[in-house]
Amino acid sequence: MTQILLVRHAEPDWERTGRDCDPSLTELGQEQAMRLGAWLKSHQSVDVLSSSPLLRARQTAQIIGSFLNMSTEYHDGLRDWPDWSRVIAGLKHPHERKVFADPFAVTQRDSLPRVYTDFVDKIHRTLNNVVCGNPDRTILIVSHGSVIGQIFLNLTGSHNMPVCSDFTGVSRIFWDEKLWAIGYLNRLDHLQSC
Repeated sequence: MTQILLVRHAEPDWERTGRDCDPSLTELGQEQAMRLGAWLKSHQSVDVLSSSPLLRARQTAQIIGSFLNMSTEYHDGLRDWPDWSRVIAGLKHPHERKVFADPFAVTQRDSLPRVYTDFVDKIHRTLNNVVCGNPDRTILIVSHGSVIGQIFLNLTGSHNMPVCSDFTGVSRIFWDEKLWAIGYLNRLDHLQSC
């Protein structure tokens, strides 16, 4: 059985850079990543560390990796979604803009704009490649709330369910004999007071 730990990056410095940039971590974000790294070192073995190449995820993975004495593999398919306001503005049909503005209101995947389904498909191709390349191992993936949310939406077969993932929230899924299983979503044990 392959175990996948999905971790949302630590707190980024949105205030300094704005949401359109690729921000570094705040001091609190660095502390969150260190606490998660220390917690993983004492509570969970990890065989593979993968990450989005965006700076906030990369820094989170590097901090975790320093605790686990591991290097990180970077995968473009784990990137956060683009600036959706620009994507929405570029859609030609008013129906597409309306649907895309609230994809959770859509119950049929084929009703979603192509740019959205392409984003989702890229995530799942990357996840499948990482999992198939590391059978029967524990894989830690550092990514973004949108990516983790899409993985859970796909596993549950829903595209109209909000999925919350806090900074450094840990979610666990399993792959065994062509069957996905969900262990838990958004655990924050590592952030509890000592």
